[in-house]
Amino acid sequence: IRITIDKPNNFSKRKKTIITFYALPNGNSTEQTMGKKMMPGDDWHFDIQHIAAQTKFIRQLLSDKNFVVIYLENNYKSWPAWKQKHLDFKILIPHLVDSLSEIVSKREATIYLNGHSGGGSFIFGYLAGVEQIPKKVKRISFLDSDYGYDSSYYSKFKNWLEQVKSSALNVFAYNDSIALYNGKPFVSATGGTW
Repeated sequence: IRITIDKPNNFSKRKKTIITFYALPNGNSTEQTMGKKMMPGDDWHFDIQHIAAQTKFIRQLLSDKNFVVIYLENNYKSWPAWKQKHLDFKILIPHLVDSLSEIVSKREATIYLNGHSGGGSFIFGYLAGVEQIPKKVKRISFLDSDYGYDSSYYSKFKNWLEQVKSSALNVFAYNDSIALYNGKPFVSATGGTW
């Protein structure tokens, strides 16, 4: 697993910390997910996420907090494929989240779990590995990445939403069959993005 920690330059031990774990979409590198100003000939993947620009915007709004993003990429560029190769994912993924949280902040931080596309598989791996969703997890967001949902997660979500103050579950999805990118279908005939 390749881990990239984006901490603000003005990180302060006195501020509360929010750590967003961002599990990359299938096929993307961390650099592509961060995004950049496009130049002729650049790979189109650099223009679909722009998480670095969004992070900059959020840091301006939440200047009284440390807002940290941890990008999670694996050598398969696919969290579903990674989980198939690591049958102990139910142990590994929660351990990864807990360990990285401690590295970033010695004080308990607020955790956001986010993923796009296959990144949702990372989130479901985390949920499968914990008995209940910890109180420090305040947001779980699926950006067109809820493919791995089944009813076994229902009670964990329900209990967490009822018991953890200010928790939020966000699910955003689009109709793949009609989604367009630059006027062309976004999804290939085999079901993946071009």
